[in-house]
Amino acid sequence: MVDKLLQSLKTKYAHLGLEESVLKAIATRLATAVKEESEIENAVKGVEEEVKLLQSVADKGRTSLTKAEEARKKLEKELEEMRAKSNPNPQNPPTPSTDPKPDEVPEWAKDLLESVKKQNETIAAFQAEKQQQSAKERFLNQLKTQGVSETFYKHHLGRTFKDDTEMDAFVNELKADEQAFLQTQANAGLSSHSRPIIGGGTDANGVSADVQAYINETFNKQ
Repeated sequence: MVDKLLQSLKTKYAHLGLEESVLKAIATRLATAVKEESEIENAVKGVEEEVKLLQSVADKGRTSLTKAEEARKKLEKELEEMRAKSNPNPQNPPTPSTDPKPDEVPEWAKDLLESVKKQNETIAAFQAEKQQQSAKERFLNQLKTQGVSETFYKHHLGRTFKDDTEMDAFVNELKADEQAFLQTQANAGLSSHSRPIIGGGTDANGVSADVQAYINETFNKQ
């Protein structure tokens, strides 16, 4: 699926000139949510703003490199002219060394490296934020698909998982615990109360005492 997504990204955003490594990172992230080929087109369209932002950052990086190289050449030319004026007829003109001194980095290069480093950090942070948001959306969608009550899942929305398999297992476990709790309440005769179990006799957060006690007991053990 990653290869198909990558090819689709290359085709749609070829005019932006992004490196394949950037597009592949996006394709890898999308592959965690896209399961069918019919979903590829919409998924690729959905990252258009992200791709344009990355392209803008990359353009700024290339512009900085070009300007730095131009500044270096201009400085070298000015130094040569100054040396020529100070010693127009040298007896033994020194041969300029072409070997860079070890561990010596020009100031202009230091500034450039720092600029590139910051741009890479910006891209990495942006991609991490997108990936985290996408994972949270998948988690919430899976909870709703399984029919888990918000009362049971609201305290777990910030939970993270190493992969979709772990997430699916947790959702299934949460659903099973909810069903077990409701069955226990029904068996105890609480279902005949005039007020509903979930929603009745709630605290300030809208959670009934019975439900909150069960959630605390169950998930504090995990």
